[in-house]
Amino acid sequence: MGDSEDRDHDGLSALLEYATGGDPDANSRALMPAVSTLPNGNVRLTVRRAALADDVLQEVESSNDLPNWSDATVTLVNRSMDSGIETLIYEVTLDSGTANCFLRVRYELR
Repeated sequence: MGDSEDRDHDGLSALLEYATGGDPDANSRALMPAVSTLPNGNVRLTVRRAALADDVLQEVESSNDLPNWSDATVTLVNRSMDSGIETLIYEVTLDSGTANCFLRVRYELR
């Protein structure tokens, strides 16, 4: 199975489902990151990661224009584990001097 294969047609690659503890043969959209805005203007980002997928690098990145991405400034707020799935909650510090800010979580095999 290739990293970009999507056997269940839920829009998530095999690598993403592996990294987040999803099932490549069942819809795993519930594993997608959740985002909320905080009163201070920053963002709270909740992501899931399979504890056994330690061969996958997970990076939070930001962009002001979409073609150019860089590591986001994040602070780990909470970490919890349930049934082999780690939930990570980050506070992402946004650059107040820009009109747009986009976030993504990038997964890559080590």
